[in-house]
Amino acid sequence: MGVFGLEQLRELLASSSQPSVSIYLPTHRAGEATRQDPIRLKNGLGVAEERLLQAGARRLQIEELLAPARALIDRPEYWRYRDRGLALFISPRIFRDHRLT
Repeated sequence: MGVFGLEQLRELLASSSQPSVSIYLPTHRAGEATRQDPIRLKNGLGVAEERLLQAGARRLQIEELLAPARALIDRPEYWRYRDRGLALFISPRIFRDHRLT
């Protein structure tokens, strides 16, 4: 995971494939609010799943697509020392998570 910049944007534009999902979340560096960050991701993934189903994607395809992001939910070390936000970009060809400052 790194900071999102021009090079990362170019990479995303060059690797467009469908379906694709972008999730943006506020995150917290410390304190009680940090416990809500994984829950926010879980909720965002639920919304993404629902929208993909409505768009006609197959459930198995959705599960495979969102699996890397779902794996982050239960990784406490991932959520430590977060900055102000998180951006996830997910498609069949790419999974990127970027810290937003």
